[in-house]
Amino acid sequence: MRLPYVGLTTLASAFVAILTYLSCQDRAGQKREFNLSKLKIELFKSSQVNGEKIPWKEYTEVVNVLTSRGTCTATIVGPRVAITSAHCEEDGHAVTLQTDYKEFEGVFEHSNYYDSVDHDLAVIILKESIPNYMIHFATVTGSLTYGMKLDLIGFGCKDPEGAAELRLGKVTASAFSGFDVVGTPEGAGPYCFSETSGPVYLTGLDRIHFLVGITAKGFIRDQSYSVRMDIPESKKFLMDVAIKHKVDICGINDDCGAGTLTDPCPSF
Repeated sequence: MRLPYVGLTTLASAFVAILTYLSCQDRAGQKREFNLSKLKIELFKSSQVNGEKIPWKEYTEVVNVLTSRGTCTATIVGPRVAITSAHCEEDGHAVTLQTDYKEFEGVFEHSNYYDSVDHDLAVIILKESIPNYMIHFATVTGSLTYGMKLDLIGFGCKDPEGAAELRLGKVTASAFSGFDVVGTPEGAGPYCFSETSGPVYLTGLDRIHFLVGITAKGFIRDQSYSVRMDIPESKKFLMDVAIKHKVDICGINDDCGAGTLTDPCPSF
């Protein structure tokens, strides 16, 4: 799994810590054992991002995904489709989605562009449909603009040695880079070093969850990079998936009862 970038200050601190460990000697003049695992935990503790813990019942469509590489976050956008990051798993591999009700099996499918360019987007095609009374599906819609307020959701962690929990962080769209929107955090972001791939929602729409991006990478404390859903490459990939697998994707070939958003600054 590709990990988000680490700031230079953190790397410098880690380098100093390694030199300190290697140069330390005990009273008998013998070198102390270098405990890399301890250093790694301390490094994570000094650089983790918390976000705000949120109840899963308000975001039932945001699920934990078990892959051969670890865990990721995914967003359910239809009875048999979830959207996530391509870097979470190999194309064609089987994964397990953990909802608040039961587990669902699915198969990973990368964006057509991912092998040649960094369009870090994928879908999970589920083997069975999820009833809409179990999950409140997210809708792919909305147009990103500079200065827009966004919510980042994901199974981040407050304690790097503890269990993952659903968390929310707020960012402002501060720039656009390639296929991504760059988010500047308002306080702490929601994910840890190994956790990305969660949804980016428009802020302030209550229980209407309009999906405008998927977190992909970042500098943890300073910035996040999220694949945009409003660009032609993302829309074409999702439409191709809908046609190929004969599935409904909310906001692409079905509004799923939520409608679509044409005004990026609606008044609700």
